[in-house]
Amino acid sequence: MQKYLLAVLVNNTPGVLTHVSGLISRRAFNIESISAGYTEDDNVTRINIVVSVESENELDQVVNQLGKLIDVIKIVNLSKAPSIERELVMIKVRATKA
Repeated sequence: MQKYLLAVLVNNTPGVLTHVSGLISRRAFNIESISAGYTEDDNVTRINIVVSVESENELDQVVNQLGKLIDVIKIVNLSKAPSIERELVMIKVRATKA
């Protein structure tokens, strides 16, 4: 399986994140990561989704299905764009006095 990062611009309406994630999961594609946040425009939200698919054809199917949603404005595949990736680890440490 290969992972792809999609940036989806959507209308900022209640339930749109549920619609987007539900559409992907109903098609039996695995969502590795999903995050949503505001943009410069208060009426638009950006959703970043990392999906695992077997082939480019399956990725095209995901993009086409997302494009059919009413609230979706634009979809961009960021996997092919030059970028810097980072990971964050949060660790809770408990120490006792010796």
